Amino acid sequence: MKPIQQHILFCMGSDCKKNGNKKAYKVMKKTLKNKKQNFARCSQTKCLGACRHAPIMAVYPHGVWYKDVTSQKQIEHVIDEHLVNGKPVQSHILHQMKVTKSNS
Repeated sequence: MKPIQQHILFCMGSDCKKNGNKKAYKVMKKTLKNKKQNFARCSQTKCLGACRHAPIMAVYPHGVWYKDVTSQKQIEHVIDEHLVNGKPVQSHILHQMKVTKSNS
């Protein structure tokens, strides 16, 4: 396995799947591959428990949880701004963990 710097988790609970996360997961994987960005890994998870805000995508190690990132344009924006440039996309953030020395 190649070393990764970021892990993108896509909730696959029923509400998130119903609201587009299955497609978003496929689009993210394909877009990362097309952009030759091999520093990030995408995974599907069981329910992350934020169903009211579905669909949910989380980026670690930054601890940023996004909501409503489903279109190609939104996914490319997250890749370019957050994954590549390290600037979370404020317009879609549901929650962001506070970074401390113990979890940085």
